[in-house]
Amino acid sequence: MTPASTSALTAGSRRYLLPAGGSDLVAVERPLVLKIGGTTLVTMRTPGDEKALGVGFLASEGIVRSVRDVSSCLYRPAAKKGEADTLTIRLRTPSARRRLGALSRVHEIRASCGVCGSADVSRLLTGIRPLAPGRPRVERPALARMERRMRRAQRLFPATGGCHAAAIFSSGGALWACREDIGRHNALDKAIGTCLRDRRDLSRGVVLLSGRGGYELVIKSLRVGIAFLATVGAPSSLAIDLARGSGATLMRLPQRGTARIYHDTGRVA
Repeated sequence: MTPASTSALTAGSRRYLLPAGGSDLVAVERPLVLKIGGTTLVTMRTPGDEKALGVGFLASEGIVRSVRDVSSCLYRPAAKKGEADTLTIRLRTPSARRRLGALSRVHEIRASCGVCGSADVSRLLTGIRPLAPGRPRVERPALARMERRMRRAQRLFPATGGCHAAAIFSSGGALWACREDIGRHNALDKAIGTCLRDRRDLSRGVVLLSGRGGYELVIKSLRVGIAFLATVGAPSSLAIDLARGSGATLMRLPQRGTARIYHDTGRVA
């Protein structure tokens, strides 16, 4: 195990004594307060990659279009026990500050904010930029290699059994980011934020999710221009409707040798 992965395991897990004796390694869950302009949000997350989480959340919620909209990110761990860690983000562009108005209340971060009570696919897709048909194009054997690479990159799940993972690859199979978190939304936001901070072109990216394909993960991906999603667990009906409505590719990775493609526009080779 590399020093970086050891550090991630140390920050993201904690050993607890069991009543019957012995101990168990479990995933850490701690609050993070995000302060963005005059808006305050709170999420429970696994420590690590806080700046990527903040940038990815703002991008996947449609507040920022790129890291150029972000002026600064300042992360401060809690000074003492009982306090929360804090991430303060300053927005550079007036357009991003205007879009922030949709989140101008104190609440827990939830991917469904702004779409609660709506099952209208056309409404959910409002403001999402058109996807390029047939791009990126990925061969099936490459997807199998991506899944194996994602599993090798996971450190917290094998140790604790309590974390979700989200990985983003290039269409050729290069791993751009793999992040884990107690929350599947946070894991995806961390991966998205990492790619944006690295100046990756997400329209050429492929997302792999270690769990099910809920609509909220699909809509987050669409907002940042990702057109190809593959999941280990099954997608929901609304996730499939969103893929069809937007022209995205949505598939479930092979289970016992059989993959299921729910929608595709020529991207699966």
